[in-house]
Amino acid sequence: MGLKGEFPRGLQNCTSITGLDLSSNELSGPIPDNIASIVTFITSLDLSGNKLTGSIPSNLSFCSYLNVLKLDHNQLTGQIPGEIGNLNRLRTFSVANNQLSGPSENEDKKPMEWTLRLKIGTRAAKGFAWLHHNCNPRILHRNISSKCIMLDAKFEPRISDFGLARLMNPIDTHLSTFVNGEFGDLGYVARDVYSFGIVLLELVTGEKPTHVSRAREDFRGNLVDWVAELSAKGQLHDAIDQSLLGKGVEKEVFQVLKVACNCVVEGPKERPTMFEVYQLLRAIGEQYQFTAEDEVTLPIDGGDADFIEELIVAREGIQSS
Repeated sequence: MGLKGEFPRGLQNCTSITGLDLSSNELSGPIPDNIASIVTFITSLDLSGNKLTGSIPSNLSFCSYLNVLKLDHNQLTGQIPGEIGNLNRLRTFSVANNQLSGPSENEDKKPMEWTLRLKIGTRAAKGFAWLHHNCNPRILHRNISSKCIMLDAKFEPRISDFGLARLMNPIDTHLSTFVNGEFGDLGYVARDVYSFGIVLLELVTGEKPTHVSRAREDFRGNLVDWVAELSAKGQLHDAIDQSLLGKGVEKEVFQVLKVACNCVVEGPKERPTMFEVYQLLRAIGEQYQFTAEDEVTLPIDGGDADFIEELIVAREGIQSS
């Protein structure tokens, strides 16, 4: 005899569970609307062959680690939520033999508004700046990408995927380590900044890191290569997501694009620090009040006054440009 009743909400106490197979049982009722908070880190979810009813909850889109999602052979109704398309790691998705109807909501999905993109970028930068500059001991993430920045129901970014992270050697914690973009001889600090620059490029261009839909047909590079090519031709403005044009935000978008370009310059020593990136993004979006003034601070040593002054000048330059 199989399991009966509703979806077992007590699974939220199994905080480390990554695979869940409840297929071929007699579970009934709806899939919980807050399923992402019940099985947050799930990579494989199989609910096929049950008697589940109701709609597919859009909250499933916050189970960002999902590789496999099987909901076939149930009694689910309504449309497939367009938010499911945000599951970048999803490889298997089956909903056959249900009572679903209508087109996917993704067909009418609107592009993300600029203020939301800037909020995500600014608050994610704050998190990485805190790891680099304020956390004790300081932490290098070493695997920054849009896939490691999870969004909650209010689109607040949450940094994840610390599998490659490492603690910073106390010998290298002086501010100069960050100013010149080095971490010992390995340059992990600059690498984190470069990777975050790609995230910013994604937010501004609406393109993927390894595939640029708007590039010329014979283009064989990645997103960074495409933006660099446009910049070299004096056509950097063409990299902006077309859905953001004509809405009175072009100035802010272009400023963020320039910050992103500075993050991905070829020379590690020429890249800004994560603290600088955060401060610049915060200055660009100051009118939206995304962050408090003193959430992330930079430890100041005697020889760092010039750096702080330069940063203030840079922020003022962005505000006046």
